[in-house]
Parts: sequence; structure tokens; C-alpha cells
Amino acid sequence: MSRKPLNLDFDLGAHRAQNRKHTAQPASWDDIDSMLETGKVGTRDLSEFGTVVLDTVGRCLDMLALNIMAKNPKRSAGGSLDQKGW
Repeated sequence: MSRKPLNLDFDLGAHRAQNRKHTAQPASWDDIDSMLETGKVGTRDLSEFGTVVLDTVGRCLDMLALNIMAKNPKRSAGGSLDQKGW
């Protein structure tokens, strides 16, 4: 078990967790892109963390899908990703 987890709180429920350490609440996939490009989450370096926790993976995928559809509308079929989008 990593002693330095970073919780990416996509469903905004981390405040209910006991013993949580560092939490980031991305508002959009652009926040994730920014973290990866700069190597920082807030003022801390990503290299300080041993593990990244996605809470929840479903909400993470929803946010990623919205980003894909916004950047490439051809991958959207009726408000969700088409097969190539996935």
C-alpha cells in the first residue's frame, strides 16, 4: 500500500472519507491535462505521490468522454461516444 496516495475525486465525495490524505477535485478533463503537462497538482509535484486513486472510475470516464466529444464532435452519437470514440 502506498503511503503517498493522490485521490482524484471526480464524484466530489472525498470529504466523507476517513484518513484521506491529499485530494484534488478536477472540474473538467482540462484540469487533468494541466496536471500531466505541468507535473503539478496545486502547488505539489506529482512525483511526491506513489499512487493515484480515481474516485470514481465511472465519473472519470464520463468526464473524459465529454472532453473527447467537445474536441471531436464526430465521435459523438446522440450525446454519447460512438464506437471509435471509445
